[in-house]
Amino acid sequence: MVSFLLRPNAARFPLFAASVKHNRQWGSVNAEPAALDAIDPGERHVPYRLRGPSIKLAFFNPGIPWEGYMPNSLLNGQDPLAVAIRKPMDDDLLTTGGGDYRISKLWQISIGELAVKAESAFRRLICAAEEIFYRVEGASQVSFTPFRLDTELLHKTFRLRSEALATTKTPRAQVLANVSFLAWFTHVVGSWAEGIDQETADFIRSLRLEEREMRGYIINLPTDYCWLDLQLLIEHEVPFHYLWSPCLHLNSRFMRTNPWLIARVLEMKRQLGREPTDEEVLDGQGRARTVLGYDRFFQPRNALPEGEDPWPNPDTRHAVQFFRGWHEHDLKDEAIIQRALQAYEAKDPAGVYLSEDARTAWTYIYRWARKGANWIEDDELEDWEIFETPAWTRRGTFFHGRELRRLTCAPLPHQMLEHHRWGTDSIAEQVELQMLVDCIGEPVEQSYKEMWDDEERRMLTLSYDSRTEGQPVPNLPLTGYFAVDGDEVAIPEERDERPSLLQRMEPLPDQRSLAERMGPAVAASVRANSAGSSRSRGRARGAASSRTTSQARRRSPESRSASPPRVRRSTSTASSAAGLSSARDYTPRLPDPSTRWGLVTPAAHNWGARVAQHIREADQLLTVLSAPILPRAADVEGRIRWADRVIQHAYLVLLHPQHQVRVYALRIKNRRTRSEDFLKRLANAGIPLAIAFPQSMYPTSDQDRPIADEESHSVAFVPYGTGGTTLFNTWRDGLRSLARRPNAAALYFSSDIASYVLRRWAWDIIGPVVGNGPSEDARVHRSGDKYWPAAPLPALFTDEVSSPEIAYAHGCIIAQQNGEAISYRYAFPPKNSWASQWPTRGEWGVEENKYMLELAVAFERGEAEIPMESAWRDRLRNRSRSNLGSGFRKSEALSVANAEAWAEYFQRVYGGDRRFVRIADLGEQLRPACLYEKAAAALAAAAAWVRRRGGGEEGRRRRTGKRRTRRGGGEAQVGTSRKLRKVGANQAEHVAGPIGPRPGALTRHLLVLSFSSSSSLLALVAAATRLPLPTPPPLLVAASPARRHRGAADAMTAHAAFLPACDDDTSSCRDQRAPLAKKTASRAPQPAWHV
Repeated sequence: MVSFLLRPNAARFPLFAASVKHNRQWGSVNAEPAALDAIDPGERHVPYRLRGPSIKLAFFNPGIPWEGYMPNSLLNGQDPLAVAIRKPMDDDLLTTGGGDYRISKLWQISIGELAVKAESAFRRLICAAEEIFYRVEGASQVSFTPFRLDTELLHKTFRLRSEALATTKTPRAQVLANVSFLAWFTHVVGSWAEGIDQETADFIRSLRLEEREMRGYIINLPTDYCWLDLQLLIEHEVPFHYLWSPCLHLNSRFMRTNPWLIARVLEMKRQLGREPTDEEVLDGQGRARTVLGYDRFFQPRNALPEGEDPWPNPDTRHAVQFFRGWHEHDLKDEAIIQRALQAYEAKDPAGVYLSEDARTAWTYIYRWARKGANWIEDDELEDWEIFETPAWTRRGTFFHGRELRRLTCAPLPHQMLEHHRWGTDSIAEQVELQMLVDCIGEPVEQSYKEMWDDEERRMLTLSYDSRTEGQPVPNLPLTGYFAVDGDEVAIPEERDERPSLLQRMEPLPDQRSLAERMGPAVAASVRANSAGSSRSRGRARGAASSRTTSQARRRSPESRSASPPRVRRSTSTASSAAGLSSARDYTPRLPDPSTRWGLVTPAAHNWGARVAQHIREADQLLTVLSAPILPRAADVEGRIRWADRVIQHAYLVLLHPQHQVRVYALRIKNRRTRSEDFLKRLANAGIPLAIAFPQSMYPTSDQDRPIADEESHSVAFVPYGTGGTTLFNTWRDGLRSLARRPNAAALYFSSDIASYVLRRWAWDIIGPVVGNGPSEDARVHRSGDKYWPAAPLPALFTDEVSSPEIAYAHGCIIAQQNGEAISYRYAFPPKNSWASQWPTRGEWGVEENKYMLELAVAFERGEAEIPMESAWRDRLRNRSRSNLGSGFRKSEALSVANAEAWAEYFQRVYGGDRRFVRIADLGEQLRPACLYEKAAAALAAAAAWVRRRGGGEEGRRRRTGKRRTRRGGGEAQVGTSRKLRKVGANQAEHVAGPIGPRPGALTRHLLVLSFSSSSSLLALVAAATRLPLPTPPPLLVAASPARRHRGAADAMTAHAAFLPACDDDTSSCRDQRAPLAKKTASRAPQPAWHV
């Protein structure tokens, strides 16, 4: 059995997923990785005292350690927690006579009654086990008390509806935080009802907390591992995510949470049909065997006391340190003290020793079983007596004493620091940097933060989902794992993983070419170096030097030897290219799909590998197209409520190829995502789109109304005048007038800046209608923009939005000069300049939000400069050059040409019209029915074959221009003219380009060339005539019918069809050729020539 999983038995291990969110590696247990999209990783550095209770997923808070047990699902029937879990309905908000909003009395009474009962139950449990909620001497005090509902806040009057809804969020979070304590306590102490009165116990039972789903945690292990028992969270079905950072990646202590290791175990179990053993999992994984030296609490198994071991004095104050890093706890139970002394007398390594400084007997064993078993032998010992908890808490069928004692002894983040020299005010960040320095040493010629970023860039990433079958067994990244904090980790049955001198001098086992190992971007840099680019060479040398220094700093002491390490055994070109790749953190280059015309069907022997490559390409596209953080996802009050008819009947209209590719890639990677969530993801990204209804939703003739005078789409632009706040107020009034128009939703989705300004200054008007789709005005009057896609898609209509309306939303102002000349100026970047000059990924991310916030605040204060469009281009260009980081370049964005190529390729693979997507289908994952690959090599082989067939006896027979057919053997020979043969060779060579034929291509591919002439002669020529063919031979037909032309030379076309596209395994080609040929024959035009 695997001994180091988060769950001891892999058969019971829940969902595990490894994902890359916000450019960081995450692990998710019993949780959906999509929940991380709305998370800001920087929140882990916010002090815990500044973070209150939260209904949404949040990082672990030691001030509210039970918050992850917060219920977030409703029960059927009458649910006592519904008022806190569910958002307030429209009936819960009342409108006063003056247009203001108030919270209804009924809602206040309901939430107030629940708050009183939950707070009372909380306090009664604290009183019953009072001693476990007070911190020990020397530990910072934390107030573990219930939240009290602020009733005065609920009686206020609010001007905006959004303000009233935001006010209800705080009391809901406070009530649910108190309920989460009840859920946690009832999961930890089986005899919880014995400490409280019957009425309180009945109330807790009525909540049915064991039947509900829980909110879960986001865990930052460097600061939280002393508080959490991940295995217990899995047993209680509490979902959690954890961030996999450099200080964990290089630390042996946290090896059991390594995403690669967990994925390796689960895939080996799937393939073997049983649980693999430790040896099977760790075979060939280097120093990953250090995982066996730590237990489920990340504690070293052989943590021996340091210093002398004098005989303890009977009058000595006895204390116990339950876990490494915890505060010591005084022992008062004489039975436990005697057992510790007996263990010490018996020379038990998990005994006690007398500290010379404090004269205190310490025990480094942290849990004892009543049977007295050795903790090293059994990692599942019960923790009943050692914690000295109230007697009534240990009378139930289960008891988790560590969960209770952590409130007393677990350290807070600032108590985990040994030094304060890390150049940051964040305690959590200091702890992370301290752990990293413990692993790799002090930085050389760089700051601590630069060292962290350097290690983070070097980390590999993993995308894995335990629900997906057929995934390869991953190997752990080759990196050094270090034991820290003075731990001398014992590795059971450890083999010497250090290679000998001869082994280190052997060539690397990687058989791929140098270009493949370095990647396209680095290969391009190598070519530039070889061409004599002095500037590139200079950058490469500098980067390689810094990389070598960093690697020398990171090398563990035991790896230092007289022999050079493997990393030095590279050519100057390779090392320079590697250094250049590290220094220039560019997004990986994407392949060009425009040359893929060779059809690959599921019958191909390597179909699974091709589909996996297809999914990896979608991942690369999402890396280029996706912003790390979408700020609008965290805006709870600004969420769009989509109408049912939009989800069921509407279509997305995507006219830009970049956004078409984005939707394709998201759907390829999608796994069981609701259409509403998918649509919310696109709306939060701020991409321009349109929502369309089928024209069948137009009124019928008997319901049709006369077309009235529709509201004009013209706009009266605001004159500049004196500027200042007067200008802003006048412009804002016009914006709110636009928000009241029937086509306001179309204006919202027309651009990301338009949606930003509407959310900021007119959300109370447009918010309720933005998710309703095309307006009733457009439907009744049969107006708006119309689209007629090809069948089976229906004709569509959307609301129309004019260019002046979009310009007004971008802050267009009229400025008059000299009394005559008129110029148009913009408070915000014009749409065209914004799209062309801003170095964006095409989504509304943090940089966009920060920049627009600067502009909006300055505009509100009357301090904004209102430049012309030409000046905006320069401002955006300068901003992108000076203020943005290395991961935010326009050169890394998907160009229009590349986006067009990818969108056209996806349309060929999945069919349909890429401009239109049915919203109800967004929740379905795209699965390719066929793929395409490059056909240039096969066309080059065809050119060589035609040239080679020009001479000899067979050539002379064809040059006669006579057609002869031999039917006895099931073969046919086709005669062609010399002119046709010459043109065919030239055309095939022209299409193939300078690539040339691959060796043996004529025996690996069946190439079909179709020709047409004025006589409608169809010539089918097989390029693999020497390949042993079955009898009768397969019928080969053209990939598409040739067009008629006068001259055969002008009409000749070449098509390549791989049956299948094989590499070096010709036997697999023969196995797959016949069935595919039969399938092709059923579509063959008649008459046709058999080859």
